[in-house]
Amino acid sequence: MTPMTDDTALSLQTRISNVRHGGRDLRVIRPCHLAPGIVLRSRPKVLHMEVDRVGLEQLAAAWSLAVFSPRSIIFLPLRQNTDRSRAGELDLVFLHSSLQFRLAQWTQLRSRLGTGDLHTAKPAPPVLPTEPDPERWRPRQSRNGVVFDSAAQTLFLVGTRDGFRVTGSLAGRLHADPEACFDQSVRHSCVMLGCGRRRSGTGRHGTPGILHIQLTPTLT
Repeated sequence: MTPMTDDTALSLQTRISNVRHGGRDLRVIRPCHLAPGIVLRSRPKVLHMEVDRVGLEQLAAAWSLAVFSPRSIIFLPLRQNTDRSRAGELDLVFLHSSLQFRLAQWTQLRSRLGTGDLHTAKPAPPVLPTEPDPERWRPRQSRNGVVFDSAAQTLFLVGTRDGFRVTGSLAGRLHADPEACFDQSVRHSCVMLGCGRRRSGTGRHGTPGILHIQLTPTLT
């Protein structure tokens, strides 16, 4: 395992909203300026994300931030980059299971975020495997401690610090070394993540159990 080098260090301009909700204080962190080159869609049996290089850098930074922010909800309002009227377009949230947040409350919480306070986050870069682990590329065999769930046109990645570290290492590798993630059969660089420990191979509430992240340099 090797750390990312200084020239691939991550930084994310954010807005932090502290909201009193359900009798407790919740902190939601989102990008100050969402990268336009990130799109997430739900398809039959698979969640499909396309990212360009700038979008991938922001995604990797948000993923790393999720590892080290167990008391925060990390929110990427990706539907801003698409036609919201189209079915299947999704936002993305990283949510630590320890928060025990009820997804049915997300719409109300999201509506109360306001402008938030500006903050520059510099999460520690993910630890990357020196060589891709073939077992981690098989989504139905993945044991990463992150479960997929959905509500209010949002995909929730619900997990633990270790779960976000494992899955984030794959997103980090796609960012740091896309050539190592090149799939000859489909002629693009990508990673695929499976849905935690659920034996059914699907997420909660019928959410697809596979997240396919594809690097598309010409997306924007």
